[in-house]
Amino acid sequence: MHQENTLSFGKLDPVYEYFDYEVRKFAREFTQDQEMDEATAEIIKIKEEGIYPYPSEPSDEMAKVEQSVFDVGV
Repeated sequence: MHQENTLSFGKLDPVYEYFDYEVRKFAREFTQDQEMDEATAEIIKIKEEGIYPYPSEPSDEMAKVEQSVFDVGV
């Protein structure tokens, strides 16, 4: 793009638009994966410290939903 002097066209250039889309998609996925890893590590940490509010596996569907909402919010 630089050699062809099309870099300044930005999103008007299909190659640039494709590259921009793929970079943004990769960054979004990478960030989501990283956040998921950090959340999982936090859940494990508070379970090990004994401060996790659910001492056992959920016994019914309502308890399972409640626990999963807590886990997502952490």
